[in-house]
Amino acid sequence: MKNEEKIYLGLCELSEKAIASLSDGVTTSELADHLKMDRTLVSRHLGVLVQAGKAVKAGSKPIYYRSSSSVPASDAVKTDVFAQLIGFNGSLLTAVEQCKSSVLYPNGGLPLLITGSSGVGKSYLANLIFEYAKNEGIIEKDAKCVIFNCADYANNKELLSSKLFGYKKGTFTGADEDNDGVIALADGGYLFLDEVHRLSPEGQEKLFLLLDKGIYQRMGDKNYQSVQVRVIAATTEDPKTALIDTFLRRIPIQVHLPDFASRNISERLELIQLFYAQESQTFHKSIRISKKVVNYLLSCALLGNIGALRNIIKVSCANASRKNREALVQVDIEDIARELPQHVEVHEFTSADLEIGSSFARSPITPSSLPNVKEVIDIITDIYEQLKACQRLAISEEEVEKCIRLDVNRISDVLYFHSNNNAQSLYYSLFATHVENGLKLLEKTYGLKYYGNTVKTLSSVLNTFSKEPLFQSDEYVALYRKTLELIKHRSYKYNFVTNRLLEYLRDSFHYQYGVLEELYLTLYIYSSVVDHHSDINAIIVAHGYSTASSIASVVNQMHSNYIFESFDMPIDMEPQDIVKEICEYAKHLNKDKDTIFLVDMGSLFEIYSLVKDSFNGEMVVINNITTQLALGVGSMINQGRSLIDIVDSVVRDCSIKYKYFERKGKKRAIVTTCASGIGIANKIRDMIKKCVAGEKQNIEIISCDYFTLKNMGRNSEIFKKYDVQLIISTLGLTIEGVSTILFSDLFSQKNEERVRDVFAKLYGEENLHQIINNLMKMLTLENIISRLIILNPNRVIENVDAILSDIENCFAYQLDSSLKLTLYIHIAIMLERCILSRNELQEQPYSGKESVADINKMRRIFEKQLTDFEVHIPDHELALVLSIIKEYDNTAAASLSDEDE
Repeated sequence: MKNEEKIYLGLCELSEKAIASLSDGVTTSELADHLKMDRTLVSRHLGVLVQAGKAVKAGSKPIYYRSSSSVPASDAVKTDVFAQLIGFNGSLLTAVEQCKSSVLYPNGGLPLLITGSSGVGKSYLANLIFEYAKNEGIIEKDAKCVIFNCADYANNKELLSSKLFGYKKGTFTGADEDNDGVIALADGGYLFLDEVHRLSPEGQEKLFLLLDKGIYQRMGDKNYQSVQVRVIAATTEDPKTALIDTFLRRIPIQVHLPDFASRNISERLELIQLFYAQESQTFHKSIRISKKVVNYLLSCALLGNIGALRNIIKVSCANASRKNREALVQVDIEDIARELPQHVEVHEFTSADLEIGSSFARSPITPSSLPNVKEVIDIITDIYEQLKACQRLAISEEEVEKCIRLDVNRISDVLYFHSNNNAQSLYYSLFATHVENGLKLLEKTYGLKYYGNTVKTLSSVLNTFSKEPLFQSDEYVALYRKTLELIKHRSYKYNFVTNRLLEYLRDSFHYQYGVLEELYLTLYIYSSVVDHHSDINAIIVAHGYSTASSIASVVNQMHSNYIFESFDMPIDMEPQDIVKEICEYAKHLNKDKDTIFLVDMGSLFEIYSLVKDSFNGEMVVINNITTQLALGVGSMINQGRSLIDIVDSVVRDCSIKYKYFERKGKKRAIVTTCASGIGIANKIRDMIKKCVAGEKQNIEIISCDYFTLKNMGRNSEIFKKYDVQLIISTLGLTIEGVSTILFSDLFSQKNEERVRDVFAKLYGEENLHQIINNLMKMLTLENIISRLIILNPNRVIENVDAILSDIENCFAYQLDSSLKLTLYIHIAIMLERCILSRNELQEQPYSGKESVADINKMRRIFEKQLTDFEVHIPDHELALVLSIIKEYDNTAAASLSDEDE
């Protein structure tokens, strides 16, 4: 029998006994003793059972467990309607708590004002408040929530009064019978005043009695009507300027909803997943969203916020479904590009597509799935007490380090196995990727190695901390701060490293962290380092933007230890500014330790006089730092050698050696160029680099502007710097003394022999086979176009193919296969440029060599084949396509000219 099954059966047995004895349940220790198993193992599997819904837990200290089958239906957890609100336990936690307070306040609750930009979900939140009041039994199940949009009556006070308060028969012309108004309709329930800022000051004043005493007068009626109405108001404006003070004072609770861009990545991603899941259910199909679409949506600051996001996603699915009616709806960037803001700085949050089926559902968070907060707090308390004991010399350094290592493992164990993280979720995998990238950065900069399980552990624990508000009580936060100060006093360096990792996650992933995350990571990194007992503080300071940090990074990596901290001093930086940074860093170090400074030159050699008050121990400053010198010093620090011993060795061993080599000539180069712009030339350069990677002929692959080469020839700057051996161009180009081949020739069988000859001369016959194989793999038409553009390559190739066919028919000219390949690439790039810049396109003059008749023919061809893209191709772009055909082949030029006549 497996351990989990054995523990579950034992839990069922003891749960029945607990019910019979009216006990709250079974503790981990009781179950472990009953089964004669290790307590940690039992605790771990109990967490798994809770997540699986086979067990429930209650209490705080001790925590009691019971099998789910033993929990009476009356004890079932009541569903929190706010749990369906994305961000209810994150960015909207405070808002949700305020909403609950307004509902639960005695004697009719408290009026509430919801503020926020258009589309953030104010109406949706108002409805959740209404449902929560019904669930809690505050209002009757059949109570109503009446919505009144104040904008509809903003400019007509009398109409406002008649609709809102009602009227008596005969009050005005047309008042043929009594009318109760919307306030009466909302009696016993809620009145939602949307766009309340559109009410005039007089309109706001008419609501005073309702808000103060729950009474109002119908128009034409001297008697007051009494109602039990709870009021929710909403506005997109600043309440202090849009509402009168006397009205605002009557609404004691204000709730603000953040914009979509202000939400954290987890919530933004969850909203995107939710809306695509809804579309999947509408279409009854699975939907695959390309990574480019996901990254665009996560990076956008949408003016219409969540409402706009929902509409963009609807349109993207409609566009994608229209072009592909098969079982899977594929959403690509062109399906959404028109709806997105221009000039978005897109962050690479994910490198994988997102696929959502119609069965997708959010994972509800219930009290039974929350991590064992109290157990974690008890462990942190134990760490704090051990650190204090070491401070009093009651226990040794070795004992406290052992305690920290064991307790950190306990925290990781509890949260990794008991948390509600889903390792298969897209958010978790994205977060884990960024955590791993951050750890790589620490390894590169500070020499701190990490292993595969480190990524999983840290991702799970940090994700749990950020999602679980129970960790953030004032009492707990005070404990975190006290413990953090003690560990910083012991070894500030590891807290310094921790903050570099947290800042990286904040900047790259918008991860929001607090003192708990800082404490846990500091403890984790501290406990993972074997030796904390170096008696020397080591610091590198050098001129330049990255000189010091580069040298420190090499030394730390080579020794797999955080030995040196670095301070880079740009040339325009004043010495007192770098001294200020060093002194700030030194505040947290052990000042009694000896300190060694490695500096490069000039004023830094006199740094002692400026920083001496920040250090109490002995200090040495060594000038003329090199990587070799820093490696030697780092090695001696690792060996535990004394400061004076290190200085003696450096003075004795350092000597200047040099070798002098005369320049033999210019470096050989292959140049890539493209008439569509330097950006495409760069991408072609990168493809060629990959094809010849690993070859040792020392040939540089560089890119250059096409028109510079065409107009200046060998007078171009690039020929002064390089011995250009070959030019690869997307259009014809002739430069005296330089071999030139068309980019399309590289993947054309017709010109394969010429390509082989060119590359054999450059790289030798022995390397030719591998290079040609690489070219064949890399330079398929689909692969090239997918690397040059972000649009769907298959769809683009299909459209371009139709355009080329129409050109042949219209102009009665057969395009050469090499010319076709050139046009495939050029038109694909041009099409993407026009789509992505459709709001900024302007007609530009063209040479005039192409006739108006030819331009008109080309326009009709492009408009016919590009209707799905809804894009306008300017005349100068059409003229360029014609000029490419004419330049490529004189026969084509003659054919087009004949057509003109």
